[in-house]
Amino acid sequence: MRGLELGAGFGTTEITVLRPKVGTEPRFLNYVLRSEQFRQNGVGAMTGAGGLKRVPDEFTRDFKTPWPTPAEQERIANFLDVQTARIDALIAEKERLISAVDEFRSTTISEAVLVRDEPGWRQTRLKFLARDIIDTEHKTVPFYDDGAFLVARTTNIKGGRLTLEGAKYTDLAGYEEWTRRAVPSPGDILFTREAPAGEACLVPEGVPLCLGQRTVLIRLKAAHADPSFVCWSLYGGLASRFIADLSQGSTVAHFNMPDIGNIPLFTGPVEEQQKRARALETKLEQIDSLRSHVIDHIARLREYRSSLISAAVTGQLDLSTFKRTVQ
Repeated sequence: MRGLELGAGFGTTEITVLRPKVGTEPRFLNYVLRSEQFRQNGVGAMTGAGGLKRVPDEFTRDFKTPWPTPAEQERIANFLDVQTARIDALIAEKERLISAVDEFRSTTISEAVLVRDEPGWRQTRLKFLARDIIDTEHKTVPFYDDGAFLVARTTNIKGGRLTLEGAKYTDLAGYEEWTRRAVPSPGDILFTREAPAGEACLVPEGVPLCLGQRTVLIRLKAAHADPSFVCWSLYGGLASRFIADLSQGSTVAHFNMPDIGNIPLFTGPVEEQQKRARALETKLEQIDSLRSHVIDHIARLREYRSSLISAAVTGQLDLSTFKRTVQ
Protein backbone atom coordinates (compact mmCIF):
# COMPACT_ATOMS: atom_id res chain seq x y z
CA MET A 1 0.00 0.00 0.00
CA ARG A 2 1.38 3.39 -0.95
CA GLY A 3 1.92 5.86 1.84
CA LEU A 4 2.91 3.55 4.67
CA GLU A 5 5.67 1.46 6.13
CA LEU A 6 5.14 -1.61 8.29
CA GLY A 7 6.74 -0.87 11.63
CA ALA A 8 9.82 -3.08 11.90
CA GLY A 9 10.26 -4.69 15.31
CA PHE A 10 6.79 -3.67 16.49
CA GLY A 11 3.50 -5.46 16.96
CA THR A 12 2.60 -9.13 17.41
CA THR A 13 1.00 -11.79 15.24
CA GLU A 14 -2.34 -10.09 16.06
CA ILE A 15 -1.24 -6.46 15.63
CA THR A 16 0.71 -4.76 12.86
CA VAL A 17 2.09 -1.26 13.40
CA LEU A 18 1.68 1.03 10.37
CA ARG A 19 3.85 4.11 10.02
CA PRO A 20 2.72 6.73 7.46
CA LYS A 21 5.37 7.97 5.06
CA VAL A 22 6.11 11.65 4.65
CA GLY A 23 3.32 13.16 2.55
CA THR A 24 0.70 10.73 3.85
CA GLU A 25 -2.10 12.12 6.02
CA PRO A 26 -2.41 9.66 8.97
CA ARG A 27 -6.15 10.24 9.25
CA PHE A 28 -6.63 9.38 5.57
CA LEU A 29 -4.62 6.18 6.03
CA ASN A 30 -6.77 5.31 9.01
CA TYR A 31 -9.94 5.72 6.94
CA VAL A 32 -8.49 3.54 4.16
CA LEU A 33 -7.89 0.79 6.72
CA ARG A 34 -11.48 1.19 7.95
CA SER A 35 -12.96 1.06 4.44
CA GLU A 36 -15.20 -1.83 3.48
CA GLN A 37 -13.04 -2.98 0.57
CA PHE A 38 -9.96 -3.21 2.81
CA ARG A 39 -11.85 -5.11 5.51
CA GLN A 40 -13.58 -7.52 3.11
CA ASN A 41 -10.42 -8.24 1.16
CA GLY A 42 -8.53 -8.64 4.42
CA VAL A 43 -10.97 -11.26 5.65
CA GLY A 44 -10.58 -13.12 2.36
CA ALA A 45 -6.79 -13.06 2.68
CA MET A 46 -6.72 -14.47 6.22
CA THR A 47 -4.51 -17.47 6.86
CA GLY A 48 -4.63 -20.00 9.67
CA ALA A 49 -7.58 -21.79 11.21
CA GLY A 50 -10.28 -21.07 13.79
CA GLY A 51 -9.35 -18.43 16.32
CA LEU A 52 -5.77 -18.30 14.98
CA LYS A 53 -6.69 -16.70 11.66
CA ARG A 54 -4.79 -13.51 10.85
CA VAL A 55 -4.28 -11.08 7.99
CA PRO A 56 -0.72 -11.50 6.64
CA ASP A 57 1.54 -8.46 6.50
CA GLU A 58 1.88 -8.98 2.76
CA PHE A 59 -1.79 -8.24 2.24
CA THR A 60 -1.52 -4.84 3.89
CA ARG A 61 1.69 -4.01 2.08
CA ASP A 62 0.35 -5.02 -1.34
CA PHE A 63 -3.21 -3.68 -1.00
CA LYS A 64 -4.02 -1.44 -3.98
CA THR A 65 -6.28 1.60 -3.74
CA PRO A 66 -6.42 5.06 -5.34
CA TRP A 67 -3.92 7.37 -3.62
CA PRO A 68 -4.66 11.09 -3.91
CA THR A 69 -2.36 14.03 -3.38
CA PRO A 70 -1.54 15.11 0.21
CA ALA A 71 -3.93 18.07 -0.10
CA GLU A 72 -6.76 15.80 -1.27
CA GLN A 73 -5.99 13.28 1.46
CA GLU A 74 -6.42 16.05 4.04
CA ARG A 75 -9.66 17.23 2.39
CA ILE A 76 -11.08 13.69 2.44
CA ALA A 77 -10.00 13.17 6.05
CA ASN A 78 -11.56 16.49 7.09
CA PHE A 79 -14.81 15.56 5.34
CA LEU A 80 -14.94 12.14 6.99
CA ASP A 81 -14.07 13.56 10.40
CA VAL A 82 -17.14 15.80 10.21
CA GLN A 83 -19.53 13.27 8.72
CA THR A 84 -18.54 10.27 10.85
CA ALA A 85 -18.72 12.42 13.99
CA ARG A 86 -22.33 13.28 13.10
CA ILE A 87 -23.16 9.65 12.45
CA ASP A 88 -21.45 8.52 15.66
CA ALA A 89 -23.44 11.11 17.61
CA LEU A 90 -26.68 9.69 16.17
CA ILE A 91 -25.58 6.15 17.03
CA ALA A 92 -24.75 7.20 20.59
CA GLU A 93 -28.20 8.79 20.90
CA LYS A 94 -29.85 5.59 19.70
CA GLU A 95 -27.77 3.51 22.10
CA ARG A 96 -28.90 5.71 24.99
CA LEU A 97 -32.47 5.13 23.84
CA ILE A 98 -31.89 1.36 23.94
CA SER A 99 -30.61 1.66 27.51
CA ALA A 100 -33.74 3.60 28.44
CA VAL A 101 -35.97 1.01 26.73
CA ASP A 102 -34.17 -1.82 28.56
CA GLU A 103 -34.66 -0.07 31.89
CA PHE A 104 -38.35 0.51 31.12
CA ARG A 105 -38.71 -3.17 30.15
CA SER A 106 -37.19 -4.29 33.44
CA THR A 107 -39.45 -1.94 35.41
CA THR A 108 -42.53 -3.16 33.51
CA ILE A 109 -41.72 -6.79 34.35
CA SER A 110 -41.11 -6.03 38.02
CA GLU A 111 -44.39 -4.12 38.34
CA ALA A 112 -46.26 -7.12 36.91
CA VAL A 113 -44.68 -9.85 39.05
CA LEU A 114 -44.14 -8.10 42.39
CA VAL A 115 -47.64 -8.56 43.80
CA ARG A 116 -47.71 -7.29 47.37
CA ASP A 117 -50.68 -6.77 49.69
CA GLU A 118 -53.25 -8.45 47.43
CA PRO A 119 -55.59 -11.18 48.69
CA GLY A 120 -54.35 -14.67 47.89
CA TRP A 121 -50.81 -13.58 47.02
CA ARG A 122 -47.70 -14.36 49.04
CA GLN A 123 -43.95 -14.57 48.70
CA THR A 124 -42.49 -18.05 48.18
CA ARG A 125 -39.49 -19.81 46.67
CA LEU A 126 -39.23 -21.52 43.32
CA LYS A 127 -38.70 -25.00 44.81
CA PHE A 128 -42.19 -24.92 46.30
CA LEU A 129 -43.76 -24.36 42.87
CA ALA A 130 -41.58 -26.82 40.92
CA ARG A 131 -42.13 -30.52 40.35
CA ASP A 132 -38.56 -30.93 39.14
CA ILE A 133 -35.42 -28.83 38.71
CA ILE A 134 -33.17 -30.85 36.43
CA ASP A 135 -29.53 -30.11 35.67
CA THR A 136 -27.98 -30.83 32.29
CA GLU A 137 -25.23 -33.31 31.51
CA HIS A 138 -21.87 -31.83 32.48
CA LYS A 139 -20.33 -32.42 29.09
CA THR A 140 -20.80 -31.02 25.60
CA VAL A 141 -23.39 -32.58 23.32
CA PRO A 142 -22.00 -33.34 19.84
CA PHE A 143 -23.08 -30.80 17.21
CA TYR A 144 -24.09 -31.67 13.65
CA ASP A 145 -24.91 -29.22 10.87
CA ASP A 146 -27.72 -31.48 9.67
CA GLY A 147 -28.98 -32.31 13.17
CA ALA A 148 -32.72 -32.14 13.77
CA PHE A 149 -32.65 -31.35 17.50
CA LEU A 150 -31.84 -27.93 18.93
CA VAL A 151 -29.24 -27.77 21.68
CA ALA A 152 -30.56 -25.02 23.96
CA ARG A 153 -27.38 -23.25 25.06
CA THR A 154 -27.11 -20.19 27.28
CA THR A 155 -26.70 -18.01 24.18
CA ASN A 156 -30.15 -19.11 22.98
CA ILE A 157 -31.92 -18.00 26.17
CA LYS A 158 -32.19 -14.25 26.50
CA GLY A 159 -34.69 -11.73 27.79
CA GLY A 160 -37.40 -14.32 28.34
CA ARG A 161 -37.22 -15.56 24.75
CA LEU A 162 -35.71 -18.57 22.98
CA THR A 163 -33.60 -17.25 20.11
CA LEU A 164 -32.25 -19.39 17.28
CA GLU A 165 -29.44 -16.98 16.42
CA GLY A 166 -26.22 -19.00 16.31
CA ALA A 167 -28.20 -22.16 17.05
CA LYS A 168 -26.46 -25.53 17.22
CA TYR A 169 -28.12 -28.88 16.57
CA THR A 170 -27.48 -32.52 17.41
CA ASP A 171 -28.63 -35.85 16.00
CA LEU A 172 -31.07 -38.38 17.41
CA ALA A 173 -28.40 -40.22 19.41
CA GLY A 174 -27.24 -36.98 21.03
CA TYR A 175 -30.82 -35.92 21.72
CA GLU A 176 -31.68 -39.24 23.36
CA GLU A 177 -28.57 -39.21 25.55
CA TRP A 178 -29.06 -35.60 26.64
CA THR A 179 -32.75 -36.09 27.46
CA ARG A 180 -32.34 -39.19 29.64
CA ARG A 181 -33.00 -37.09 32.74
CA ALA A 182 -36.03 -35.38 31.21
CA VAL A 183 -37.47 -34.55 27.80
CA PRO A 184 -38.16 -30.79 27.64
CA SER A 185 -41.85 -30.19 26.96
CA PRO A 186 -43.81 -27.05 26.01
CA GLY A 187 -44.40 -25.02 29.15
CA ASP A 188 -41.19 -26.14 30.86
CA ILE A 189 -38.77 -23.35 31.75
CA LEU A 190 -35.18 -23.23 30.53
CA PHE A 191 -32.88 -21.43 32.97
CA THR A 192 -29.20 -20.48 32.72
CA ARG A 193 -26.90 -21.21 35.66
CA GLU A 194 -23.95 -19.22 34.35
CA ALA A 195 -22.60 -17.19 31.42
CA PRO A 196 -24.89 -15.40 32.03
CA ALA A 197 -26.76 -16.51 35.14
CA GLY A 198 -30.48 -15.89 35.51
CA GLU A 199 -31.78 -15.91 31.92
CA ALA A 200 -34.97 -17.89 31.31
CA CYS A 201 -37.54 -18.79 28.65
CA LEU A 202 -40.31 -21.29 28.01
CA VAL A 203 -39.87 -24.38 25.86
CA PRO A 204 -41.99 -23.53 22.80
CA GLU A 205 -44.32 -25.75 20.83
CA GLY A 206 -42.86 -27.65 17.89
CA VAL A 207 -39.16 -27.25 18.77
CA PRO A 208 -37.61 -30.56 19.88
CA LEU A 209 -34.59 -29.70 22.01
CA CYS A 210 -32.18 -30.85 24.66
CA LEU A 211 -30.24 -28.89 27.27
CA GLY A 212 -26.85 -27.40 26.56
CA GLN A 213 -24.16 -26.87 29.18
CA ARG A 214 -24.96 -24.61 32.15
CA THR A 215 -28.70 -24.79 31.51
CA VAL A 216 -31.41 -26.20 33.76
CA LEU A 217 -34.93 -27.47 33.12
CA ILE A 218 -37.66 -26.31 35.53
CA ARG A 219 -40.96 -28.19 35.46
CA LEU A 220 -43.74 -26.60 37.51
CA LYS A 221 -46.74 -27.91 39.43
CA ALA A 222 -49.58 -27.01 37.07
CA ALA A 223 -52.08 -26.55 39.91
CA HIS A 224 -49.89 -23.95 41.63
CA ALA A 225 -48.03 -22.02 38.96
CA ASP A 226 -48.44 -20.54 35.50
CA PRO A 227 -45.21 -21.12 33.51
CA SER A 228 -45.27 -17.71 31.81
CA PHE A 229 -45.79 -15.84 35.08
CA VAL A 230 -43.03 -17.79 36.82
CA CYS A 231 -40.68 -17.30 33.88
CA TRP A 232 -41.15 -13.53 33.96
CA SER A 233 -40.88 -13.57 37.77
CA LEU A 234 -37.30 -14.79 37.33
CA TYR A 235 -36.63 -11.35 35.85
CA GLY A 236 -38.48 -9.47 38.59
CA GLY A 237 -37.16 -7.46 41.50
CA LEU A 238 -36.91 -10.31 44.04
CA ALA A 239 -35.03 -12.64 41.69
CA SER A 240 -32.83 -9.82 40.37
CA ARG A 241 -31.72 -8.89 43.86
CA PHE A 242 -31.14 -12.57 44.67
CA ILE A 243 -28.89 -12.92 41.60
CA ALA A 244 -27.04 -9.73 42.51
CA ASP A 245 -26.41 -11.06 46.02
CA LEU A 246 -25.04 -14.32 44.58
CA SER A 247 -22.57 -12.49 42.40
CA GLN A 248 -21.13 -10.32 45.19
CA GLY A 249 -17.41 -10.95 45.55
CA SER A 250 -17.31 -12.80 42.23
CA THR A 251 -16.70 -11.59 38.71
CA VAL A 252 -19.20 -14.10 37.31
CA ALA A 253 -22.62 -14.88 38.79
CA HIS A 254 -23.15 -18.61 39.17
CA PHE A 255 -26.11 -20.67 40.41
CA ASN A 256 -25.61 -23.91 42.29
CA MET A 257 -28.61 -26.21 42.03
CA PRO A 258 -29.87 -25.41 45.59
CA ASP A 259 -29.62 -21.70 44.75
CA ILE A 260 -32.11 -22.10 41.91
CA GLY A 261 -34.72 -23.65 44.16
CA ASN A 262 -34.30 -20.80 46.62
CA ILE A 263 -35.04 -18.02 44.10
CA PRO A 264 -37.75 -15.85 45.71
CA LEU A 265 -40.89 -14.82 43.85
CA PHE A 266 -44.56 -14.06 44.43
CA THR A 267 -47.35 -16.55 43.83
CA GLY A 268 -51.11 -16.32 43.80
CA PRO A 269 -54.19 -17.86 42.17
CA VAL A 270 -53.21 -19.47 38.87
CA GLU A 271 -55.94 -17.60 36.98
CA GLU A 272 -54.55 -14.30 38.27
CA GLN A 273 -51.02 -15.36 37.31
CA GLN A 274 -52.20 -16.12 33.79
CA LYS A 275 -54.01 -12.79 33.49
CA ARG A 276 -50.94 -10.87 34.64
CA ALA A 277 -48.67 -12.82 32.31
CA ARG A 278 -50.87 -12.15 29.27
CA ALA A 279 -51.08 -8.43 30.01
CA LEU A 280 -47.32 -8.25 30.57
CA GLU A 281 -46.52 -10.05 27.31
CA THR A 282 -48.71 -7.63 25.36
CA LYS A 283 -46.69 -4.73 26.77
CA LEU A 284 -43.39 -6.52 26.16
CA GLU A 285 -44.24 -7.15 22.51
CA GLN A 286 -44.56 -3.39 22.03
CA ILE A 287 -41.36 -2.67 23.97
CA ASP A 288 -39.37 -5.35 22.13
CA SER A 289 -40.68 -4.11 18.78
CA LEU A 290 -39.43 -0.61 19.60
CA ARG A 291 -36.05 -1.96 20.67
CA SER A 292 -35.74 -3.99 17.47
CA HIS A 293 -36.57 -0.91 15.39
CA VAL A 294 -33.87 1.14 17.12
CA ILE A 295 -31.29 -1.64 16.68
CA ASP A 296 -32.12 -1.81 12.96
CA HIS A 297 -31.67 1.96 12.72
CA ILE A 298 -28.25 1.71 14.36
CA ALA A 299 -27.25 -1.03 11.93
CA ARG A 300 -28.28 1.16 8.98
CA LEU A 301 -26.31 4.10 10.37
CA ARG A 302 -23.21 1.95 10.74
CA GLU A 303 -23.67 0.60 7.23
CA TYR A 304 -24.02 4.16 5.91
CA ARG A 305 -20.87 5.23 7.77
CA SER A 306 -18.94 2.32 6.26
CA SER A 307 -20.23 3.08 2.75
CA LEU A 308 -19.40 6.77 3.13
CA ILE A 309 -15.83 6.02 4.18
CA SER A 310 -15.34 3.61 1.28
CA ALA A 311 -16.78 6.03 -1.26
CA ALA A 312 -14.65 8.92 0.01
CA VAL A 313 -11.28 7.15 0.12
CA THR A 314 -11.75 5.59 -3.34
CA GLY A 315 -12.56 8.92 -5.01
CA GLN A 316 -16.24 8.24 -5.67
CA LEU A 317 -17.31 11.51 -4.04
CA ASP A 318 -16.67 14.98 -5.43
CA LEU A 319 -15.31 16.88 -2.45
CA SER A 320 -13.70 19.70 -4.41
CA THR A 321 -16.03 22.27 -2.82
CA PHE A 322 -15.88 20.88 0.71
CA LYS A 323 -14.40 23.22 3.30
CA ARG A 324 -14.17 22.30 6.94
CA THR A 325 -15.74 24.91 9.18
CA VAL A 326 -13.66 25.71 12.22
CA GLN A 327 -15.88 25.62 15.32
